[in-house]
Amino acid sequence: MRRKRKLLIQLLGWSVTLGLVSLAVLFFYCWTLLPELNKLMGETPQSQPTTIYSDTFLLTKGDIYADSFLTERLKYLGIAFQETPVPPEQIVWKGRAFDYPEGILASDSPARVSADETVHVSIKDGRVDSILIGDKPAEAVALEPTPVATLAGTNKSVRNHVEWKDVPAMIGLTFMAVEDQRFQEHHGFDLRSLARALWIDIKAGTMRQGGSKSTQQLVKNLMGTHQKTLFRKVRELILAILLDRNYPKEKILEKYLNEVYFGQIGVLEVHGVPEAAHYFFNKSLDQLTLAETALMVGVIRGPAVYSPYKHPQNALNRKDVVLKKMAEQGVITKEDLKEALAQKIVFAPLSLTNNRAPYFVDYVKSQVIEQLFEHATGTGTTGAADDSNEHAAGEDLSAAGLRIFTTLDLPLQHRADLAVATTVRDLETRYKIVRPLRLEGLLVAADPKTGFVRALVGGRSYAETTFNRVLNMKRQVGSTFKPIAYLAALIKGNDEKGVPYSGAYMVDDEPWTYKFAGGKKSWSPRNYEKGYLGHITLREAFAHSINIPMARVGADVGIERVIETAHKLGITQALPNVPSLVLGSVDLNPMELLQTYATIANRGERVELTTVKRVVAANGETRAYFKANVSQEFDPKIIDVLQSFLSTVVKEGTAKLMPMLGKLWSTSIIF
Repeated sequence: MRRKRKLLIQLLGWSVTLGLVSLAVLFFYCWTLLPELNKLMGETPQSQPTTIYSDTFLLTKGDIYADSFLTERLKYLGIAFQETPVPPEQIVWKGRAFDYPEGILASDSPARVSADETVHVSIKDGRVDSILIGDKPAEAVALEPTPVATLAGTNKSVRNHVEWKDVPAMIGLTFMAVEDQRFQEHHGFDLRSLARALWIDIKAGTMRQGGSKSTQQLVKNLMGTHQKTLFRKVRELILAILLDRNYPKEKILEKYLNEVYFGQIGVLEVHGVPEAAHYFFNKSLDQLTLAETALMVGVIRGPAVYSPYKHPQNALNRKDVVLKKMAEQGVITKEDLKEALAQKIVFAPLSLTNNRAPYFVDYVKSQVIEQLFEHATGTGTTGAADDSNEHAAGEDLSAAGLRIFTTLDLPLQHRADLAVATTVRDLETRYKIVRPLRLEGLLVAADPKTGFVRALVGGRSYAETTFNRVLNMKRQVGSTFKPIAYLAALIKGNDEKGVPYSGAYMVDDEPWTYKFAGGKKSWSPRNYEKGYLGHITLREAFAHSINIPMARVGADVGIERVIETAHKLGITQALPNVPSLVLGSVDLNPMELLQTYATIANRGERVELTTVKRVVAANGETRAYFKANVSQEFDPKIIDVLQSFLSTVVKEGTAKLMPMLGKLWSTSIIF
């Protein structure tokens, strides 16, 4: 009996000794990890994707109010509004804070709306009759740019470090009230939580409960260990104790609040309270209400379960639980609780991480990388010279944390997408086109006065094909080139007999052969229509896009003059010096053709087209801005004559069905 007892005591002693030695070895191992942990604690990682925004929408008194474009924009921004359809129509909403950079909207602009400032817009007889911002009448009101796309590149994690002094006190108090009530007292771990978790694990026979508090969670996040093993838990426990001994509580909580995971939003992993505030509410930390703070902190317990986007009701219920816990612990008063429970929560639109205009965004990236910095007055680099450099530049752009403010009109873009997809589908049905054959289309719309591209569709469906026909395609332009040749004739003034070119100028529509190159070559153009009209006016020939009269005029004017006119209008590529050029026998990029027609629409003043207005760094500095080249290329009076020709095409010529398309775009080219 004594022998057995002695043996048992020896075994117990060996076990204790082995356990102590193992613990000492583990402690020493953790001590060797401490420098790595210290290094991670000292880092302030900034992992910001680049965000692309639409243009600021400025609603002005007297504007024509058509197609509910204002309410459509409010919906895109996720702004709740009240609308009274009984004339005069009233639209009321509350403003939101937005960090406008320099050059987008002046800081002293009377059109600015402060956070929670009420806006009243009255619509009377189809026009904006009055605008009230707060209680002050205004001539205009601005709707902030809408996030269009987030470029995350290969880095799918979003972080933006904030120092403890810049974290509102209520965020820390809320966190400790619901997630780590004894944070200020414990030494890196909470014995009660560990004991409770251990008992649950013993009953379950598996590692179900973690029992970890914020310091241990921080260690896990920093060291990148997520597997549930006893070794990992003990290691985290020791490192948490060491961390607590080496850093003040404020530093630990600062690091935790900057690292804590808030879930997956779109393609991005969101970490830290600054990014949670931005993605959940489109606010900075100091702008959060008590209710918003409670909801944000409540998500920490289970980002998948309490996601405001996947499970909004769960998130709202969790918010109420957090607020009640805060009241129970005396963090807030009963009055604060009542007010916060009644506060309405408005989530930022999920589109912050989606790409709402993929073809447009492709063009923006191309312009920023290859063109924008040529016009920059600040820092920047030139466009890439080869494919590999362009790819690298694209990766840098995605991970640079930039804010790119574009010229996009998002509701107009939506309608343009729908117009292309619907038109192409209807044509396929009408002409019984079946797969694998398929039709494609594109549309570009711009404001000729500013050069701002307002909508861009590079194909019928980005989901089906990412090939951007605006960016990467050229096609034969045909009769859309004819106005260029007619303009060259108007500029020349008179034909070879001294007769002035005008709408009444007479030209023959009959079989004709043009000999050139000293009579060695000949060209016999043909009309698309059968038959000939004989002696007709230039206006009639233009209105019905008849080939032979155009060819005759082009031969008299001279191809060199036509090419010179085309380049002044905005076509940059080399053009073939052949007679058939006047009939459009050349492949052009859609943007070059749009630039040409924008110059015509702008009475001969060429304004360089752009999709980008300003590029702003994460620190608020303007990295680059687009300054358009503007030049008066033609006498406006001559352009007025050409425009009258073009109006005839719409009224009685080949484009007489165009008014049925609506008045959505001031200048657009549809292929």
